[in-house]
Amino acid sequence: LVPASLTAQLVEVALGTKPARYRGWTLAGYPQTSEECALTFLEDAPPKEPEEGEEEEAPPEAPPPPNKGGKAVDVPPPEPEKVPRTSMAPDVVVVLSQPEEAFQELLQSADGPAAQKEIQLKMDRWKKDNPEEGPKLADFFSAKFGSKVLELEIREGMDMGVLIDSVAEALESGRRVANFLPSTKPAGACQAEEEATLERTKTGEELARAEAEVRKKKKEQEERLDHIRREEHARLERHS
Repeated sequence: LVPASLTAQLVEVALGTKPARYRGWTLAGYPQTSEECALTFLEDAPPKEPEEGEEEEAPPEAPPPPNKGGKAVDVPPPEPEKVPRTSMAPDVVVVLSQPEEAFQELLQSADGPAAQKEIQLKMDRWKKDNPEEGPKLADFFSAKFGSKVLELEIREGMDMGVLIDSVAEALESGRRVANFLPSTKPAGACQAEEEATLERTKTGEELARAEAEVRKKKKEQEERLDHIRREEHARLERHS
């Protein structure tokens, strides 16, 4: 299995792209473990500022305890406090599940022992972070970010459109979905440009109609002259 640290780095790069920043993002199948949750959705807490009139003092460093040989032992520093990374707060978290029979069918249809082992490892890892009784990964998002959580079960023969509609409804209930880049031009400039374009279109259409009218009159005049010439020619032939 891919280490959680590497997976988190790849996700970080993907979510740093312009489409993800401006249009939003959807993570499918991630995170799958509590470690991936912590790496992607938590960050170090900011340093505490001293209260007014109170000077910040660094705590005295305790000497490392000696080991059995009388030598000092390095003590690792305490882990920094972690807080929710608000810029990564998801609007909706969807947890899909299937009956145990579906997992057994997937395991039996795997191509070879290596594939079966990988599937089993993923399932064991999922069950570890999502026990039947106790906190689950979905609880992490509802507790830390207040995200809406949908737990949906997929069964054989189910219409997937129903599941998709429920997810879309949950997402749209929280915010207006507009998956496009905002315009860099002011609204007034866009309106003025549209009016100018419309005016040019109207002017072009008027010119085209005027040119067509001129061509029509010219053709009618040529047809009249040709008719007069033919009548004159016929009259001359009768008198000759």
